[in-house]
Amino acid sequence: MPLSAEEQRRLAELEESLSAEDPGFARTFSRNAPGQKKPGGRRRPPTARTIWSILGIIVGLVLLLVGMELRPIVNIVVSICGFVVMLVSAVTLMSGVQHRGPAKGQGPDKRGSGTHPAGTGRSFTQRMEERWRRRSDGQH
Repeated sequence: MPLSAEEQRRLAELEESLSAEDPGFARTFSRNAPGQKKPGGRRRPPTARTIWSILGIIVGLVLLLVGMELRPIVNIVVSICGFVVMLVSAVTLMSGVQHRGPAKGQGPDKRGSGTHPAGTGRSFTQRMEERWRRRSDGQH
């Protein structure tokens, strides 16, 4: 059911206020967020890195299966090469998914709570230790 003009106006106001208040959260739930459908019903096309990673996984799987059908010495080498290709492609694919930064023209992504913005040199374990200390001290 389509929204009325008044409801569309109110929704736009809510989106603007949310974007001003917490841009990171707004990007996460935006209609145009990566991986979600755009208003026209079309998704953002995958990047070349994603396509090459998926192709690498397929090629690695084929090498692994072909290696099982070859002579004893050759099958080990081909199978190991296939596994390595699949592993490298999967790691590349996952690193590309995890490290998508903010859209062009927007500032750095400041996720998380606390006084330090994300990416200031603190490791994951340092952040977890800090959270643990705050919880054990009774602070929230």
